[in-house]
Amino acid sequence: MWKTDIPVMLAFIVGTIIVLSYFLNILALQVAADQLVTWLVIIAGFALGLGVINLLQVHSKKIATKSSKWGLSVWLVLVMLISLGIGVTQGTQSKAYSFMFKNVYTALGATTFALHAFFLPAAAYRAFRVTSLESGVFLLAGALVMLGQVGIGAAMWSKFPLVKSWIMNVPNSSAMRGITITAALGLASTGLRIILGLDRGYLGSSNAE
Repeated sequence: MWKTDIPVMLAFIVGTIIVLSYFLNILALQVAADQLVTWLVIIAGFALGLGVINLLQVHSKKIATKSSKWGLSVWLVLVMLISLGIGVTQGTQSKAYSFMFKNVYTALGATTFALHAFFLPAAAYRAFRVTSLESGVFLLAGALVMLGQVGIGAAMWSKFPLVKSWIMNVPNSSAMRGITITAALGLASTGLRIILGLDRGYLGSSNAE
C-alpha cells in the first residue's frame, strides 16, 4: 500500500489540482497550485543533490579501481567540486565563478557546437543520397534552401531567397507545428494516464501496468 496506492493517490490529487488551476478561476485552487509548484522546485533541488552524490559515488569507484578512462573521472570530480565550492562560498555572481562560466563552460559549449561543422556535411551526404521519391524531394528542398541562404544563390537567380523563405515558412513551419501538436497530445495523454493511475512506471518496472 505504501509503495503503490499512496503514490498513485498523491499523483492523482496533485495532477488534478494543477490541471484544474489552468481552467478554473478559484482562489483556493490557484493558491494550492502555486504552493505545489513551489514544493516542486524544492524537491527538484533535493533531487539535484542526490544526483551529485550519485555522480561522486560512481566516479569515485572508477577512480579507486582505475577502470577504463578513469582519468576523465578525476577531471569531472575535480571540476565539479571546484565549481560547487566557488558557487557556495562566493556565490554565482562572483568574479571567480563568472570566469569559470565564461572561459570554461562557454568555451567548451562553443567548441562542441563548432564540431557540427564537420558532422553535418557527412550527415547531409548520407541523407541526400537519392534512393526514393521522398529522398529526392528532400534533396531538392535542401538544395533550394542552401542556394537561397548563400550569396551565390541570389547571384545565380534572384528568386532563390524567395523560394527558400516559402519552403521555411510554409512546408517546414507546417511540419514543425504538426510535430509540436502531436508531442503536446502525447504529453497530455501520458499525464492523464498518470493522474488516473493507468501508468505506474514511476513506481518501478515491477509495479508498471
